[in-house]
Amino acid sequence: MTAGEKIKALRKEKNLTQSALTEGLITRNMLSQIENGVANPSLSTLSAIAERLSVPLEYLLSDSASAGDMERLKNREKVRALYAEGKNDECAELLEKYDDDESALISALCYAESGVALMHAGKLFSARREFEKSIDSAEKSVFAGVISACAERGIALIDYVMGRGELPPCGVDEYGYILLLEVPSSLAPSHAEARRLMKNGETGKAAEILSGLLPDAEKSGAICLYYVLSDLEACLKAEGDIAGAYGCAERRLLMREEMNR
Repeated sequence: MTAGEKIKALRKEKNLTQSALTEGLITRNMLSQIENGVANPSLSTLSAIAERLSVPLEYLLSDSASAGDMERLKNREKVRALYAEGKNDECAELLEKYDDDESALISALCYAESGVALMHAGKLFSARREFEKSIDSAEKSVFAGVISACAERGIALIDYVMGRGELPPCGVDEYGYILLLEVPSSLAPSHAEARRLMKNGETGKAAEILSGLLPDAEKSGAICLYYVLSDLEACLKAEGDIAGAYGCAERRLLMREEMNR
């Protein structure tokens, strides 16, 4: 299709008259000549018409753009807007039928971010599925390595918490606090300090730190709270506080049941 033919098809699709499309731009007769291939519009005229028709200028300039290409280009700005608003589910659904690199990249990011949100909510089974979808989409993009690595870390973390696997050498702290983006800045170093004390056998001091972290951990999502409770349980048990350790264990196991949903 020529640029004129595309303009005519889009204009009719939007139920616009020639006068309505050209108002303030060019004369109606000039548009008629452009649509019929008699006149060649300037780049500035094409750009203005493309903006009024809500399509990228590239579509009008391209000789090879198909109807499918046109639909994708029209949806591209909508997809970007949905992604910017954090509407990941709507964004991913809109992109399902496209296999270009940009669509695959945004889909992978949407699924990964949904996975993180579900982890915060303690819905680990659902979060794992979102991470798997992220990996599938990322494989269609040139950015597969970066995004897949993040999603794979999420899956590894979930499997570890659910008792279904071991973490790679990176370790719990790094995975937990890299993935959970809303963790307060004071939580990660304090938890790391408690871990250091635990390794040195100073479980009493570690328990004090971990007890103080519980309010922040509760605000930071299920994974962080689960880690703090697990470590606090171990410290209290080592200190002979069986009742306290049992309380942590009971709460942690209830969380695990919720996480399986």
